[in-house]
Amino acid sequence: MGDSLTLDRLTDELLHSSDEHIWPRGKPEVKESWRKAAEENKTLLRSKRKLLSDTVISFFYDLSDLGLDISHMSYAPIQDVLQKVRISMRQYTENSRNVEQEFNDVRRIISVVPYDEINRYELSQVIRPYLIFSEGHHDISNLLVPLDFQATLALSNQGGDLDDNTKKEWIERGIHVSYVGLGGANMMVHGPINNISFDFEIVASLKRYFQAVHEGKIQIDYDFSEEIVFQGDFPNLYRCFYNLVTNSMLRGKATKLKLSASQTDSEVRITCTDNGTGLPNEDKIFKCGTTYTGGKGLGLFFIKQVIEAHNGGITALAHNGDTLYNGASFTINLPRKQNDGIAYPHNF
Repeated sequence: MGDSLTLDRLTDELLHSSDEHIWPRGKPEVKESWRKAAEENKTLLRSKRKLLSDTVISFFYDLSDLGLDISHMSYAPIQDVLQKVRISMRQYTENSRNVEQEFNDVRRIISVVPYDEINRYELSQVIRPYLIFSEGHHDISNLLVPLDFQATLALSNQGGDLDDNTKKEWIERGIHVSYVGLGGANMMVHGPINNISFDFEIVASLKRYFQAVHEGKIQIDYDFSEEIVFQGDFPNLYRCFYNLVTNSMLRGKATKLKLSASQTDSEVRITCTDNGTGLPNEDKIFKCGTTYTGGKGLGLFFIKQVIEAHNGGITALAHNGDTLYNGASFTINLPRKQNDGIAYPHNF
């Protein structure tokens, strides 16, 4: 479950980046104060780890609230919604900065502590919440950029409003943001088990989202012989399939994607195929830092961690033999029942 080599590599990268940490020029007392604090308190890194984790959890719960605020455009007065969203957006920005600040403090501690005094396991547990934060923040940052402008424009005009299509688009964006928030929080604590109807919940949600936000850019087809039902952490499983569709559209340049599913008494098999350019490196595609031809290389790594935490597996083919969907192909196997809450691996 998870790739320990990934954690080792990220730990090495953090150690290296901390060696190159830039301290304020002309203020040697700043570095000296951190060195003294680390020398006097041997548990300083552990304390920062706890503070960073708490800050990331707060970030995700507030992110979920922001998404719900956005989705309320469906029934609340638009001026009230936009005013609340703007306040939540400021909180989101502040929380993001707080996480980055806590992680920078970790770099400062590492840069003043002798290498042989650093506990690599403790350091790896600092990386974990930051990695979860980075994936979630990257997932939704572009979704939120236009909203602040639109909210400002509507609020600056007396009786300002958003047209119905824009409202519909932002409702779907808000729902997605709330899923990212809940999913990130679940990874930080302990993923709950939900009963999931794949076609009625996940596929239907994806079709609504991509139709409202990316109308005409990708067609999502689905092929099920019966209702597909299984157990799992719904927000994060939804995010897995969202990432697959997004990668197909943005990285693979696909215009058409098909989700096929079947089930036995004990297992569900779901296949995602597209008509895009395929995968450049199918044997390494799930490793953190490996990209689809762009991006940060977190999306597919995230998918693998979530699927494996559900006691399932995922495989990829660069190209498949389907004449209509001859691009990339992903196959996911999941047990239909989970015995306990979802325990995410220590490196995600």
